Amino acid sequence: MHRIKLIIFLLTLQTFFLFSDDSFVINSGHSRPVQSFSQQNNILYSCDNRGTLMIWDTKTKLLLDKLQISYLQIKTITVNSTGTRIAVVETDNISSFRLSVWDLEKKIKLFSHKMDGLPLVVKFSPSSKYIVYSKADWNGLVFLDSSRGQEVPLLFEDYGIVSSIYMTSTEKTLMFYSPSGNIQYWNMSNGTLKAQPIKTRKDLSSINMTDDGTLMTASDGNNLYLISLQTGLTLYSEKLSDIQYAKIDNSQNRLIVLFKIKNDFKVGIWSIYRMQNQERLIKEKEIDLTSNINSSAGFEIIQNNIYFSGPLGEILVSDINTGKTLVFSKNIISSISDLGLLNGKLLLATDKKLITLKSDFFKTKKILSNKTDITMDIIQNPFNEATGIVSDNRSFYIYPMVSLKGNIKKMELHKFITLSDDFSSPLVSANYSNGNFITLEKDGTCRIIESTSGKNIFNYSSFGINSIQSVYGNNLIAGRNRTAYLKSPLLHINPATEEVVPIKESNLLIFKVDYDKVTRTLYTLGFEERPSGLMTVLKSHTGRNWELTETIMTYPGEDQTGTFVVDELKSRIYLSIGNSGLIMYGWEGFTNMEKTNHVPEKLFIYGDYLLSLNIDSSITIWDTDSGKIILNYFLLKNGKWIAINSKHKIILSEDSLKKYIN
Repeated sequence: MHRIKLIIFLLTLQTFFLFSDDSFVINSGHSRPVQSFSQQNNILYSCDNRGTLMIWDTKTKLLLDKLQISYLQIKTITVNSTGTRIAVVETDNISSFRLSVWDLEKKIKLFSHKMDGLPLVVKFSPSSKYIVYSKADWNGLVFLDSSRGQEVPLLFEDYGIVSSIYMTSTEKTLMFYSPSGNIQYWNMSNGTLKAQPIKTRKDLSSINMTDDGTLMTASDGNNLYLISLQTGLTLYSEKLSDIQYAKIDNSQNRLIVLFKIKNDFKVGIWSIYRMQNQERLIKEKEIDLTSNINSSAGFEIIQNNIYFSGPLGEILVSDINTGKTLVFSKNIISSISDLGLLNGKLLLATDKKLITLKSDFFKTKKILSNKTDITMDIIQNPFNEATGIVSDNRSFYIYPMVSLKGNIKKMELHKFITLSDDFSSPLVSANYSNGNFITLEKDGTCRIIESTSGKNIFNYSSFGINSIQSVYGNNLIAGRNRTAYLKSPLLHINPATEEVVPIKESNLLIFKVDYDKVTRTLYTLGFEERPSGLMTVLKSHTGRNWELTETIMTYPGEDQTGTFVVDELKSRIYLSIGNSGLIMYGWEGFTNMEKTNHVPEKLFIYGDYLLSLNIDSSITIWDTDSGKIILNYFLLKNGKWIAINSKHKIILSEDSLKKYIN
């Protein structure tokens, strides 16, 4: 009964959970490269590869809103003509492809539509009545009602593959280009072809059409073309090197092209000339881009500015008139790789610094109300890269997570003492249990290390292990990928006998395991193939040989970013998966925690606190008794911080930070 209620609960929350009434946004850019741009009415829309949508006022350079619209990568965004709806293509680049449409005024998802792969084109109709996309398939145009997502049949004859479309403002005529070299005109009122297809050049890309539907610009990679949509004739062509992306600026009747000469990016601007029965392109200027850009994101044009994606998430802007390229926005929030709480101290790890926050707030449920309630100590990170944190309940230990060979160091004031460096590769994780550290390396090696001496007392190696956890005694449970040699994704490892026993389990892979010592229950999160498709599944395992398995919940699709943590004191699980928000599961069933506009990456239990390190490097803290948020915390790259407490009061470590708050 709990599971039936949860499925209904999840379907509802997918629409509503993400947009809580956050009282402010920090004027900070993306922390990861932008994947797609769109624009309407001088407003710039940008999405990154962790599902974050940002909405910018290009005149003031202020961030108007930041919405976590997906846990997946966003490949494409398009905004309707009024700027009230946005369509996004979400994908894991493997098996999950969705087209989602959002109401930006109400901040809700209107619907989500499953696709077989990435579409060739996505576009709103002029009135926003339809959203149309094209599959890379014969007769692959799909029309959806943009409010409800229902498919609407509009074309009733064969038309082939479609790679670019144009619709008249009255929505009576649809015109599109096919890679076979055909331009077709269709009557949308009866779904029939208006005339015989018009022949033109084959296999064109970077296609753009003028607002009046008479001209098309296109490329074959190294040549730029201007083509008549009425005759299919090439009106103008120009040799150009390695064309990356092109877009017509209809407001100025010009074409902007991004291309490369050797390794250098350049922008060319052409005016679209129409006089004396002659139509052609006239090159106005060329801009050298001195900054490195992420060309796969394309660009957006607003007035005389071209907006590009930088390699680290920054948005760059080039002035067409002056040719200068400047930074429009950049991320000011520090990237946190891990955190730890011990004796009222919160330790944060960045790739350069280790920051200790001390406050009575971490010892009691006293509300953080003033900047003086927190003191900060900052020291250099000896690893100079993303760093993990583990505690033996007395001291903090740190370890590198990216490129350096595994190394566990104990923190003593501002000194670091090496406990163990007997590793073959960087560490994926380290946790503490029964006086030992349990470690997992990138090459699949698991170790048990004595916490006092640093002695390696056991190791086991198997490619594909994703997660390791100590259970009763010193026994280990490993979650892994299923292979042809090991049919089970779950292994029981006995360090005393060195026996490794596969546990019967139907999942294709398990990417996280955790254990409740009080109830002697093992929990796993992984992927399972069901008749309806691949599901992300949370399960419990009990019994002498873990033979008693119960599915606690399922989530449609693959979400390897999902995470959970076990609260042993209260025998509860806190789970974040997909767009379902943060859920608590216990004896009384499922309960949703207070909503937040941040997606958890890691979860931690500390007494009555539940902490979430989010994918945007913010930190959210809940009271596990009430389920309410008691703090949202943001560490800035300059070492300052911004927080909002349970009373919705904004607390700044310095008054000068007010300029970052919208």
